[in-house]
Amino acid sequence: MSESEVKSPIKGMPDCWQDEKRMNSLFLPFKKKELNPVDWESKMKFWRGSVEQWSLQKEDCLVSVKKLEAEFKRKERVPMCLATVIDNLLRSGDLKPKDEFLNLNPQQTWTNWAINSFVKVPVVWSFTKIKEALLEVDDTQIEYVYLAYLKNRGDILLSAIRSRNASLLSLEEILHILTEEGYCVSIETLNFIIHWLQIQRLAVLINFEKRILVKFSADNKPVINISEAEAAAITLQQTTVALKKNIESLELEKQQTIDEARNYVKKGMRQSVRTFFILYYYNVGK
Repeated sequence: MSESEVKSPIKGMPDCWQDEKRMNSLFLPFKKKELNPVDWESKMKFWRGSVEQWSLQKEDCLVSVKKLEAEFKRKERVPMCLATVIDNLLRSGDLKPKDEFLNLNPQQTWTNWAINSFVKVPVVWSFTKIKEALLEVDDTQIEYVYLAYLKNRGDILLSAIRSRNASLLSLEEILHILTEEGYCVSIETLNFIIHWLQIQRLAVLINFEKRILVKFSADNKPVINISEAEAAAITLQQTTVALKKNIESLELEKQQTIDEARNYVKKGMRQSVRTFFILYYYNVGK
């Protein structure tokens, strides 16, 4: 980057990011759409696209006006139009309030919930704005879930799991798979992705012997709870893994003991070797 270039908040930022005149216009608050519909749409398209790319590149599904202002700061200047962008994304259903999203019952299909939301959204949105104004809530810090990110990463996760012929995994195993695919997400973000898949009925959480597991749909059909056969298979798998680890630990301890004994022999300390092995086998027997 040359000295004259302005640092971009994300990769692939439109070329206009370097254009002072254009960015001055894009950073100003939105004017009434009726005054210049073409310019309004162009400006909204720029910000919606930038927010989506930011979310995907930063592996972050949570947005707020305050966070985006900090991320898209340019020459110590923050965009003054992001509240309108957030409102537009909310009205179109691309954003959902964080609390509302997390409280969504996974047993209810996304389609039914979405229909209810779109019918009620103008009323709910207006009521929320009035309530925030009366309570003097700082709405620039309210967090929203960006659904385009969740759909993108949810599809990628399902594809990766199916390519490995897996369907029942722990959170640690899921994180490892995403990392192998090149997506380093936080445990919080993973929880949002899984909740999204639950709402789509493509995943279900299972509390199995004090361990949280996630069962995924293998064919885009609604996933059902764990069966007795699957529970038995999990128990067998966990027992096998535990035994394998114990064997590896004993083999390592055995090799370390042999190496230590050889060192005693090299030093001519044969009596120490005999004493060492007596103590070793005594401890193993215990």
